[in-house]
Amino acid sequence: MTEKPAPGLQEKATATATSIWRSKVLLAAIGVTAIGAAMWVYAAATASPAVPESSAASAFSSQLSATAPSDAAPKSRLIDDSAPAVFRLGLSFIVGYFFAVVARKFIKITLLVAGLAALGIYGLRKAGVDVFDWSTVEGQVDQGVEWAKEHAGAARSWVMGYMPSAASAVVGMFFGARRG
Repeated sequence: MTEKPAPGLQEKATATATSIWRSKVLLAAIGVTAIGAAMWVYAAATASPAVPESSAASAFSSQLSATAPSDAAPKSRLIDDSAPAVFRLGLSFIVGYFFAVVARKFIKITLLVAGLAALGIYGLRKAGVDVFDWSTVEGQVDQGVEWAKEHAGAARSWVMGYMPSAASAVVGMFFGARRG
C-alpha cells in the first residue's frame, strides 16, 4: 500500500486559487457585471442620435413649437440609467471580494513576520543586546497614526460618494474574507 505524499506549497496555492473561483456568490457577481455591461452596450447602441439642427430646420421647429408641444428634449430611458448602476454594483462586489482575499493573506503574513520579529527582539533583549532606541520607534508610530487620521476623513467622504457601490463592496469583502 502506497501513501500519497503530503500536498506541497504549489498544490495548496492551486487549491486555494480554484476554491476562490468556486464561490457561487462570486460567479453571480461576475454574471451581474456581465449583464450590466451588456445592458450598457445595448443602451449605447440603441440611443437616439443627436441630430444637428440647420437654420431652416430650427426656424421650422420654432414655428411648430408655437402651436404644438415640443418633443425636442429626448426622454430618459430606464436602461440608460440602470445599466451603469448594475455594472458598478457587480464590479464593486468583485473588487471588494478580491480586496478581502488579498487583505486576509496580507494580514496572515504580516502577523507571522511581526511575531517572528517580536520573538527575535525578545531573544536579543534577553541576551542583553539593546536593539532599538524605543523613543524613536514611538515617535515614528505616532507620526504614522497622525497621518492615518488625517487621510481617513478624505477616504470616508470618497466612499460615501459611492454609497450603493460601497455597500456592494462591503458585502463582497465579507464573502471574500470568509473564502480567502
